[in-house]
Amino acid sequence: MLSPRISWSHPRRGTENRSGGCLCGGVRFEVTGSPLWVAYCHCASCRRHTASPVSCYAGFEPSRVRFLTATPATCKLSPGVARSFCNRCGTPLTYESKRFPGEIHFFTGTFDEAEQLEPNRHVFWHDRQRGFEVHDPLSRYGRNSSRHGARSRSTGCSLYAREIRLEAFWRRPR
Repeated sequence: MLSPRISWSHPRRGTENRSGGCLCGGVRFEVTGSPLWVAYCHCASCRRHTASPVSCYAGFEPSRVRFLTATPATCKLSPGVARSFCNRCGTPLTYESKRFPGEIHFFTGTFDEAEQLEPNRHVFWHDRQRGFEVHDPLSRYGRNSSRHGARSRSTGCSLYAREIRLEAFWRRPR
């Protein structure tokens, strides 16, 4: 069960436009309005995609996204999942999944003012890279969306828990 103390919606910051793009500038984008959520992701897929111990995403409704220059290239390495990137410099840009219809997840590091997108949780905490220490006060959520303390291990997770849908976590009341 999700902690009643946690606000699942990201704090609203008006309807400003945010812009960003890849390292070489070949792909530029703009999003309108506040993100649906901002979170650190520790899943193995995101770690491999970015070659880093953790990724940070901001979720937006696709209708609020506009690519200003080149359309990013897309790879589909998992069923129902599309990841976009710049085909010139390789910068990872977005994640989309059939599991999360109506959302496009942008890597926060691709925004021009990334510091304005403050994460308010960690997801896939049980999949985190061992030895990578996190000392922030944000809540941690495992594979099955249940809350875990900062020092929790995956002792309670099973293959069945892996199959539990994460949509309940992402689809919180707005």
